[in-house]
Amino acid sequence: MCQSQKRFSWGDKILETISSLLQQEMPGLKGFSKTQLKRMKSFYLAWQNYFRTPSDFPNNSSIADFTNITDCEDVVIGPLTTDQFDKAILDAFLTVQFTHHYEILQRTDTLNERLFYIYKVASEFWSVDKLKYT
Repeated sequence: MCQSQKRFSWGDKILETISSLLQQEMPGLKGFSKTQLKRMKSFYLAWQNYFRTPSDFPNNSSIADFTNITDCEDVVIGPLTTDQFDKAILDAFLTVQFTHHYEILQRTDTLNERLFYIYKVASEFWSVDKLKYT
């Protein structure tokens, strides 16, 4: 469970609320249903140790400190924090679509397996169906 969920007792209802608010704020926005938000959480949890987290921001700021940003230049997106991925793997990781990443996470247990399939998807242009039946 994410720290915010633990701290604030977030449940599934919050995902419905966030999804609904996003739809109201930006009508026609796709990809932020309750199901997709759960998938985003799974992605985050699987890869959180390889990316900077809010606690890595200057002065240990919380993510709440970044919610009222109005100028995009103020947004800090952290780099990968590991050297263990070579350039080909990093490039593959960044080119693979989210649906593929999610499918890989559902079907693998280890980092090496994930990286293998990410590289295959990127280099051989595998479809999600190919992933499901490989």
